[in-house]
Amino acid sequence: MKEDVYFINIFPMNDRQQLIDYSSVIRTVVDYSLDLGFKYTLMTVGDKRMDPWVLSQYCLQTNTLFSPLIAVNPFYQHPVQVVKKIITLKILYSATISINLVTGSFFSELKAVNDNLDFKNRSLRLKEFYLSMSTLVDQNKTGFKGQFYQSESAEIFPKYNYDTLDFFMSGSIEGDLDPNKNQKFVQSIRPIDEMVNANGSNCGLSLGICARENADEALSEVNRIYPENRKGEMLFSLSINNSLTPWNIWLKSYIEINKTDDRFFYLKPMKNFWSSAPFLVGSYDEVAKKLKEYSQLGYKFFVLDFSPEEAGHIKKCLESFKNQ
Repeated sequence: MKEDVYFINIFPMNDRQQLIDYSSVIRTVVDYSLDLGFKYTLMTVGDKRMDPWVLSQYCLQTNTLFSPLIAVNPFYQHPVQVVKKIITLKILYSATISINLVTGSFFSELKAVNDNLDFKNRSLRLKEFYLSMSTLVDQNKTGFKGQFYQSESAEIFPKYNYDTLDFFMSGSIEGDLDPNKNQKFVQSIRPIDEMVNANGSNCGLSLGICARENADEALSEVNRIYPENRKGEMLFSLSINNSLTPWNIWLKSYIEINKTDDRFFYLKPMKNFWSSAPFLVGSYDEVAKKLKEYSQLGYKFFVLDFSPEEAGHIKKCLESFKNQ
């Protein structure tokens, strides 16, 4: 595996599972996240039960080597409070923490908190949120004035003196921000023949993986792990029809044209609302080869969605990627 290509896994959401000994699930995810060498583990805001900050603290209490990538929706809290939470976790656990800034969440989640901004204004708010936070942690300034956020004399004392804080954010607002080494842009994956070269060295892709010794077994397993689900289909339809993000507009058109899934752009987990990303499905070597093709377009990291039971199979994929 090239050192400049790294992987991030997604902490499994709990809102469609039974709350049976979830603490053991957490410990399992922490263990395999470290064993497989994931640089970060994404703690999402899409879970209807679990708060990503509390969950991150529990994971760090389990193992201080764990590196959470904590999703932040600007609507939920002020940038000053987010910086204080980051510093608190760093002081308590000496942890490596990064932030995933998201324009929003699922339609139902936006509705629940009465976040009525359209996509354009949510993107502007996200940009302001980032600039306000970076003012506090990078420039040690105490004030920020924008349309959505203002702060005065918001001094963090003692001064923030940790390593540069990485910010991951939606690639759809990439053009709205000045180039900066601590900005990482997470983009949605498309079929390889529709992908363009990455814009710079700070772009990555979000996708799911299901792999086995051969492609037929992988296809059988992905359908077992992410079965047909009528409620999920309805939630997916609601989500895709009520979001005007560039990605959803493209995806809706793609689904209308392509009635059959390609196993290297497999949408059934998305269509049943088990995942928010297309999947690569195939043998370990096939999936690794496809990851290599995307990386050769300049994408430097991959955010991988998979079921916890798949950790051993994901490890084989990453080993194959390393050896190609």
